[in-house]
Amino acid sequence: MKKSTINFIVASLMFLVLMGLIGSGLSLWLVMHVYETIHLFLGSVMVILVLIHLYLHKTQIVKMYERLIPDPNKRKVIALGYTVICLILLSIFIITLNGY
Repeated sequence: MKKSTINFIVASLMFLVLMGLIGSGLSLWLVMHVYETIHLFLGSVMVILVLIHLYLHKTQIVKMYERLIPDPNKRKVIALGYTVICLILLSIFIITLNGY
């Protein structure tokens, strides 16, 4: 299958999952806790789809990042900071998920 076809499918699925997340999120906000499991499942699917999407655009992202920040040392520092922030957010999500 062509990369453009895979990208289209992934983008379409991301949109559908996002609409499901919005719907189940609004239901949770309106105190309809029936959709809590669906919301969690769709959120997990969305994370997987976003990771696939980023992988498909890896070369483009790297080139734009190199153009935006020409100094390799600054790129490393910014990438490290971004990674740390992502890990902190992931940790908060996991702690929240486990109910601590």
